[in-house]
Amino acid sequence: MSLVFNIPWESFLSLTIVHFFAVISPGPALIVQMNISVNKGRKLGNYCALGVGVGIGLHLLYTFLGLAQLIESNVWLSRLVIIMAIVYFSYLFRGLLKVPQSVNIEQPVAHASATSKDAFTSFSQGFASSAINPNAIVFSITMFTPLINPDWTFFACSLMLLWLCLNCVIIYIGFNFIFSNPRISSYYFKKRFIFDRIIALFFAYLIICFAAKLLPDSLTEPISFLLYF
Repeated sequence: MSLVFNIPWESFLSLTIVHFFAVISPGPALIVQMNISVNKGRKLGNYCALGVGVGIGLHLLYTFLGLAQLIESNVWLSRLVIIMAIVYFSYLFRGLLKVPQSVNIEQPVAHASATSKDAFTSFSQGFASSAINPNAIVFSITMFTPLINPDWTFFACSLMLLWLCLNCVIIYIGFNFIFSNPRISSYYFKKRFIFDRIIALFFAYLIICFAAKLLPDSLTEPISFLLYF
């Protein structure tokens, strides 16, 4: 049985399920979403969720167009993506280390009214965290590419892409709803110094993992079990 736009239901469900588990798995985008939701509030968190969805859409787009294999097979392109990721995660790491060690926990957590510049910044951070993630390229190649049939029409692929992007945005809006909860925010601000240092360590780990991708396999093979990303 096929959809109206010639994509079989089993393929539609397979892509939706694979995409769901890819989106909810821990990674840079989820950490960025948590930071914006907790520190800047639900409204800006929604812009971040939208940015993550558009960033994921970029990976889906080149996967549907068959460009994922081109990036993976081109050494300088894949290295460029990795270097961009390292630079961006280093920027986030540095910002987390600037967080003050003490905060006023007697006052309820409040977020300043969002400006258009704040909205754009939140959107950009969400977009960058997913768009320059090298793992998304590998995931697109290994999981999505085998599920896509070249016989599908361009219109069908476009609808499928929009559907998966919408799913991503909805999932991240759900994350935003949780992280922007006043009780969760209040607890976070009480322990902010600890949490932000833990998150900084996570980004430091990402930097190490991605830097290892630039080294010969012979050097990283002994510690490959430690390099999850």
